[in-house]
Amino acid sequence: MNNRIVITLFVMFLGIQVYAQDGAPKILSIDDETVIDNGYATLYDFSFTVSYTGASSVTVGVEQEYSSYYEIHHVKEASPAHVYLKNLSRGNKVWIDVSVKNEYGEDKRTIELPLQVPSAIGEATAAEADHIDVYSMSGTLLGRVKSLSELSNLRACTLLLRYIDKDGRQMQTRKLLMR
Repeated sequence: MNNRIVITLFVMFLGIQVYAQDGAPKILSIDDETVIDNGYATLYDFSFTVSYTGASSVTVGVEQEYSSYYEIHHVKEASPAHVYLKNLSRGNKVWIDVSVKNEYGEDKRTIELPLQVPSAIGEATAAEADHIDVYSMSGTLLGRVKSLSELSNLRACTLLLRYIDKDGRQMQTRKLLMR
């Protein structure tokens, strides 16, 4: 008990804000997101910094649009951890799942990177969509909505969203983490 007070005071002295709920880890921030030109016409690199508490490492999962491959990186670096991802496809959207975990729980965030080159279709905005088809992560169609506000009653889960224009063409795909 006495050791906990000393550690808390030391952390407060350093000016570090610590969040804890029953010992669960917490992602405090994701900063310094940088797209890096690696010299390849079709590929790029991406880096960012994760500040966290309550864990000893960060797990990063990378998913690229139209790819069945899910790349996992374990960054065993004290907070703030620096993450550098290589060879992401310029022609696809990329989702980066960042998580910290310990025996008391887990905290997750998702970074969504848009196309890094102009698309023939163009990057559409949600306002231009006629409707949104909502899918589970396993690919099951859950329904069709006009706006994301219609999803507010869903429990915590990850959804795939397909934005469809008035002619029935797919405008863009997004991954949405409901909290």
